[in-house]
Amino acid sequence: MRPLPPVATPAAIKSPRDVRLDFFRGTALLVILYDHVLSDAMTSLPLFVQATPIFWGLACAAMIFVFISGQVYGLVYGKTFDRRGLGLTVGKSLWRAWQLYLANFITFAAVWLTVRMLQWQGLAEGFMSNELQQMHERWHGRAGPFLAFAEFARIPHLFDVLPLYMIFVAIGPLIIVGLSKWPRGTILASVAIYTGAQFGLKLPMESLGLHSFYFNPFAWQLVFTGGIVIARLKPKIPRHVPTVIAGTLLILAVALRVWAIPYLVFHHYLAASPAWEVNPSWADRGNLHFIRILYFAVLAYVAVNLLPRSEWFWNWLPVRGIRLLGRHTLLGFCVGVWFSWVSDPILIHLHGTWFDAMAAFVAGAGLTVAVVLLAERRVRGRNVRSLPESRELQLEVCIEGSKKQDF
Repeated sequence: MRPLPPVATPAAIKSPRDVRLDFFRGTALLVILYDHVLSDAMTSLPLFVQATPIFWGLACAAMIFVFISGQVYGLVYGKTFDRRGLGLTVGKSLWRAWQLYLANFITFAAVWLTVRMLQWQGLAEGFMSNELQQMHERWHGRAGPFLAFAEFARIPHLFDVLPLYMIFVAIGPLIIVGLSKWPRGTILASVAIYTGAQFGLKLPMESLGLHSFYFNPFAWQLVFTGGIVIARLKPKIPRHVPTVIAGTLLILAVALRVWAIPYLVFHHYLAASPAWEVNPSWADRGNLHFIRILYFAVLAYVAVNLLPRSEWFWNWLPVRGIRLLGRHTLLGFCVGVWFSWVSDPILIHLHGTWFDAMAAFVAGAGLTVAVVLLAERRVRGRNVRSLPESRELQLEVCIEGSKKQDF
């Protein structure tokens, strides 16, 4: 990606950080929260009110997360590899994978305790609440469900994204080494592994007595590797393409979106008809059919080139808030998962309407922003204390241009 023109402050102009990465990660975080709060709580209502973004296309916010996380990994850990070598890169990657594991476990513990308290109060309705109840019944004892979760014997709803990213971070040094020495071979190997996933290649989780991943790592690694390729190899992608090509891409995106509507929106009704009993392979997010990859590439290209490049846009308060979420994606994601689990049984118990679900989404977004804002202030305070008084004016460089990017 080309660097943006000066944004926000003179200090930010010196920053090597691309604010578009934060913007897209923050946007993906809000889309995921919106989808989880509305779709998970609205299963008893008509389908037209369940038309969250995931139902209206072949790309999802998880693809944005994985792709941009690959870019961030390539930028941050790629520099570590270039300057300090493979050993430190492996060490930092494994440490980051361990942090992701702990974050996922702590979030599960918070969800378990909160939802169990709601169940004791009689709020035990809904798919998500029932899933925890099944874990409690299968693994007896207070520590049983926690041990099952810790060893991946059961991966509840919404808790499969971080383990996927944890795997990618752990194998990330191999991708960086491969792109440094054999770039074409590494890309071809990633494509070959992805192709194998389309023919049934997956982790043997069930044979080991473990819960299988909803997102097939052998398929999704192509998206993560693509992000690293963009960051490391910096392929030249023209910003202004001929009108014919741009028009063709837009028509393809619209056509695929319209094609997806009949199945993805009305699949509950159409499944009752013999003509629609066959589940289209391209509708499976777990294995990422190549049409999904193509669709995502088209939308990503269009979105990046349609973003305003003017200073006023990036200084606009809502955009700054989205960028703030993007700088603390791991924390924001964990808060969103907790809120989705907690709001689900409450909304179902209250027979919540579409308006109630929207109000819950706004409340969840507000809570996430508030927690992230506290984390940002803590970072700012720590940087102020670590700088001499004469250098406090350079604080924006320490925050905006920090090499330690989250998620």
